[in-house]
Amino acid sequence: MISKSTVLRWGISLAVFGILCWRFPLFHVVPLKQATREKQAEVFDAEKFAKTFWSKKLLPAADKAVDAKLLLAAIQSGPAGAKSKYARTVGLSDSYLYFLRGDARVIAATDDEVSLAVTKGATNAEIVMDIGPVFGNAVRD
Repeated sequence: MISKSTVLRWGISLAVFGILCWRFPLFHVVPLKQATREKQAEVFDAEKFAKTFWSKKLLPAADKAVDAKLLLAAIQSGPAGAKSKYARTVGLSDSYLYFLRGDARVIAATDDEVSLAVTKGATNAEIVMDIGPVFGNAVRD
């Protein structure tokens, strides 16, 4: 036999769930003509988006990038110090990224990465840059 308190708890839970679904619906039913009008108004212009992103966000942010030679010297003198000073963490993870600028010479290239030499006369790769699929908010040139 089911007790009254169990029935009461289930009833309250269903009522709360119903109110939440009414207040924050899982989907909206919209007439097809209205949906097509809204979609046509939001035509995505890739060229305009790329130009705006390049000129208004990426180029101004390049001033905040650390020079690759400076970063390599900092890593060689103390990786933990270089990480705390120049690295950016991705969300709450332990992964970190460096935002670099500078000139480099290509040592080797594969389908997944490009090996670069930054210092003059270097014969070994000093920086290896992933060029595979881009996940997250990484931008590569």
